[in-house]
Amino acid sequence: MLNRSVVALFFLMCATFTHAKHIKIEELSVEEKVGQLLFAHFNGISHTKDAEELVNKALIGGIIYYEFSNPFEDPYQVQALSIDLQNQTKRNKHPIPLFISVDQEGGRVARLYKGFTVFPSQKALGETGDPNYAKSCALATAKELKTVGVNMNLAPVVDVHSNDKNPVIGIRSFSSDPILVSSFAKNAIAGYQEGNVMPVIKHFPGHGDTETDSHDNLPFITKSKTQMEKTELFPYRNLKNDADAIMTAHILLPEIDAKYCATLSKRILHDILREQIGFKGLVIADSLVMDGLLQNLPDVNEAALQALTAGCDMLILGGKQLQGAREGYELTPADVIKLHAYLVKAVKSGAITEARINASVERVLAAKEKYNLFTESYPKKNCIPTIVGCKEHKELAEAISGESVKIAKNALKHSMKAITEASPLIVAPESLKYFLEKSDLAKLSPNIKIFYFKDIDPNDREIHEACKLAKSSSCTILCTANAWQHKSQQTLAQLLKETNKPLISLASFDAQDKKFLKVSDMVFTTLSPTISSFNEVAKVLKFTDESTK
Repeated sequence: MLNRSVVALFFLMCATFTHAKHIKIEELSVEEKVGQLLFAHFNGISHTKDAEELVNKALIGGIIYYEFSNPFEDPYQVQALSIDLQNQTKRNKHPIPLFISVDQEGGRVARLYKGFTVFPSQKALGETGDPNYAKSCALATAKELKTVGVNMNLAPVVDVHSNDKNPVIGIRSFSSDPILVSSFAKNAIAGYQEGNVMPVIKHFPGHGDTETDSHDNLPFITKSKTQMEKTELFPYRNLKNDADAIMTAHILLPEIDAKYCATLSKRILHDILREQIGFKGLVIADSLVMDGLLQNLPDVNEAALQALTAGCDMLILGGKQLQGAREGYELTPADVIKLHAYLVKAVKSGAITEARINASVERVLAAKEKYNLFTESYPKKNCIPTIVGCKEHKELAEAISGESVKIAKNALKHSMKAITEASPLIVAPESLKYFLEKSDLAKLSPNIKIFYFKDIDPNDREIHEACKLAKSSSCTILCTANAWQHKSQQTLAQLLKETNKPLISLASFDAQDKKFLKVSDMVFTTLSPTISSFNEVAKVLKFTDESTK
């Protein structure tokens, strides 16, 4: 938990940027109202013409940072951009501050990581059995985000992970138990709110029992509403008075609405979420460029209109490249401006009523006032290190990793310390490079070698090269990333074992990888590819010997 006196002193050293006044909806034009309902992104780590067009032409209500579009090198760049963006809104007729948002769930989903504390995944938190950790992590995350001008976090995930074949949720979920999910999420929400960062729980009505990634195709759940009440909908009923915002899922529920997925379904968003559950806050549509949503629609403009008609209050317009989609798939600022114009025309023509738009704008403005966006505060640059990536937060992450990292198998016939201090080899996907090389795992030996395979699926050449290096190493430490989904990772493990050198495997994401790593002499489940999780493994390898088996 943060030292409250330190926090109080810290925020005394802030500069405050006050927008002219709180805005009344009757003062706004249709163009301004529609703009408030849009989240967009742009490429760059500093103020650009694209950003100006989004803020001053499309009049957007929110910005979302992604690592592919905003490759920040440190927290200072994040803060500088956030301040510039908020100042840009003051050029509008009615200066309305932006929601500046990010997916900072922890674990494998953390868009800001260079210089930031990336906490273990929600699954790792759930494994500790202590919901207080959820609040402590959320509060610490909120303090770091608020310091750099991010005022909304698209977290926590409240999906109940009830299907082991689910390709997209996994360690992002606290648990397969809806009661435990609700308990941990309630604490996380409280932590974010205490840190004055708006949390967004997701993905309504529940993505935990799907076998398809909605980035690629439209998932479906063939459960009745009665069945969903016991699992998927349970957290939303329990958290309806705690949460300020809910993100939708692009999921088809044929027993409830056979035609429209949840994001586009008035039956799901209005009848169930608003009327039956009684949720009063913001409803935010998950990215409208995802294939699962668009496959049955002519274009994203129509998707936006249908989502607003169904009951969404705000629309996210990006993120396809998170899945490695081809460059150019993302909406450009020009595309967002055209979408904005399309929706304005729809309102003026009566295709969607202005009253419907007003209801959403009222909720947006109320949320911005609740989270003090009209009097946003930013610390001086020299204060950033006292919060972002500070020692206290790192120690919290280490404590959680200490409780959640497990040894699933240990059949080593060698001294761990001896083989890992000699000439070890680490083999891992390139996506883990930053976290591995910042961790103690990369410092086990001055003779350590690290081999990265570029994509999540190593090719034959990469497998051959890894095995060649393994033959001249004292042991191999293999980091897997959902090997249960990727047979080439399983093949890599088998062939590394055939080098006759000790094989230590880390199921860095989903613990069910251990089922496919039985050839290994030792298996860890970390539930997170984070610095603190890798540090915990290094601690075990460095100080544990045969006598502890």
